[in-house]
Amino acid sequence: MPADYHSDPLFLHPLLHADLQGIKDTIRARLPAGWTVHTSSLGIHRTPNEQFELYKEGRAFKNGKWVVVDKKKVVTGKDGFNNKSRHNYLPASGVDIVLFDPTGKELKQGPGGLHRGRSE
Repeated sequence: MPADYHSDPLFLHPLLHADLQGIKDTIRARLPAGWTVHTSSLGIHRTPNEQFELYKEGRAFKNGKWVVVDKKKVVTGKDGFNNKSRHNYLPASGVDIVLFDPTGKELKQGPGGLHRGRSE
């Protein structure tokens, strides 16, 4: 079975890959009891087209440009073409960390305003 560049840590920058478990352990140690931490299924590398699909969430194409129509649904400010994400490079220098409460529910928005556990 071929490696999945979306979620396989082997597609991360070597320094980030080497410390990924330590990063997750540090986050886990600061979480309330029962919370868990995972990497996202699209959390390592994304093609520009995949990034653009995330960029369009919460936006509509009006008067020749993409505009925010629902701020709560916006996932990222990076379109993957003109404004690349750290996920658009190989090796990727970004990884999405997702938090789950004790009931298994994903944290949708954190203090920094990121939605659905996704970063730029």
